[in-house]
Amino acid sequence: MQLVSIAIPIRRSRPIAAVVCWLRVAAPVCGQTKASTRSDVDDSKIANPADIVHKLLEANSVWLEPPPTRVSYTLYGSSQLRDLTAKTISRVWIDGDKMRWELDSDAPAFGDTRKTLAYTLICRAGEERYARAPTERLLKRRRPPRDRRSLKIGITWFTAMHALRQHGLPAGCRIVERHATDEGQIVVLLMELQGRSEVGLGLDHVFFGSARMPLEKVRLHIRLSDYVPLLEEYVDRDVRVEYDPKFLVFGERRAPAAIKYVGKTANIGHWELEARFKEINGLWLLERAWNRQDGKTVAHLILSNVSTAAIEPQLFEFPAGE
Repeated sequence: MQLVSIAIPIRRSRPIAAVVCWLRVAAPVCGQTKASTRSDVDDSKIANPADIVHKLLEANSVWLEPPPTRVSYTLYGSSQLRDLTAKTISRVWIDGDKMRWELDSDAPAFGDTRKTLAYTLICRAGEERYARAPTERLLKRRRPPRDRRSLKIGITWFTAMHALRQHGLPAGCRIVERHATDEGQIVVLLMELQGRSEVGLGLDHVFFGSARMPLEKVRLHIRLSDYVPLLEEYVDRDVRVEYDPKFLVFGERRAPAAIKYVGKTANIGHWELEARFKEINGLWLLERAWNRQDGKTVAHLILSNVSTAAIEPQLFEFPAGE
């Protein structure tokens, strides 16, 4: 069982949530099929799991491991739950291995309600530093730069597909089902994954809904006609990750048009974090995202002002005197 922070209206650098819940056991079933399901399929009658995963990761590399790029954008976030509201504006600049992230919000800063929560983080030359932060500890901190994957796409999203990309095929992975559908064969792989999933409507420090949990046992549904994922089922939890069956095309590669994290909590009931994506100048970027609780939207993100134009070098300079 895993404690999950939903974080409404916001979650800061350490989890602070208005709603907290426990996830329980369930195993949803993937979509409609036009033929009966066969369980415990003989692997010799279909490509083996290693071949399937190799082709899957190759076909989806454009979004699982976004390449170094140059891009800037603005991310707007807002929430309303009962009488609580919150708004944020994030601005991001990325140029190869250099990055700048600015966040302004209407939330009160730590320990001083007269100020609002604000951050500026700069990554360059193998180091990251804060130019603005609500605490002196963060302003003094020096460390290697964080994973920029979230900043490259506009949202925090790491689930079973990313774990496969990072760690490769786990021992004991096997085919357990296949379905014949109008879209062709769908194969279900059962695997035990290491690490944790992390889904959050935000980039860092402030999230309009987030969930973290161990990955562990996962049933991954894959469409073999184009080697794209359709569903991740977390076998020992009431959680699944659904992919829109229509994928964006990047040459020979594919990327999801939409992904939805679906769970159920004792406090809220049905809970969804949904993200829709778009292609801009060859980049896979967030378009909009929503946090829905029992069918009601309580928070959303909008990404806009996307540019791949040259970025002023001084934006990536550390503060003077540092």
